[in-house]
Amino acid sequence: MKTEKILGSIFILGLLFKLLHWPGGSFFIIISLGILMMVYFPFGFYFLSGKTIKDQNAAASIFAGMFLSTPVVGILFALMHWPGAMMMLMIGLMGAVPLTIVVFILRSQKNKPELDDYYNKLFLRCVVITAIALLIWTSQLMGFKVFSADLPSPR
Repeated sequence: MKTEKILGSIFILGLLFKLLHWPGGSFFIIISLGILMMVYFPFGFYFLSGKTIKDQNAAASIFAGMFLSTPVVGILFALMHWPGAMMMLMIGLMGAVPLTIVVFILRSQKNKPELDDYYNKLFLRCVVITAIALLIWTSQLMGFKVFSADLPSPR
């Protein structure tokens, strides 16, 4: 969770730089989301798990890492205006929305009290990433460019 907070802070800093048209905003966004995507996909079983074996669901961590890395790539592509952003967001949302629903159901069941903290943290991650991806996807679907640099050219 500490790694995600640091990467989230770098991402917000990059968004501010990009919004103010300062140099380096794209660099911060690419680095933070690229590292987050790489942390989630191959190392989801480690970063999304609990401190001990009893405090985690290893299968849920692996699937959550796979399903959460794709919307992160879609968000990165959309913010950088790279081709394929809409496709990545759609594919990512097809995995992230059902994952969020499943984690919510698992969280509401009180079968194993030692997994409550694990499911709460996983649900928070799913909601944040899914909400950002949905926001960007719907804005692009309606024709808005996110952080577009359509500035008038100097004469």
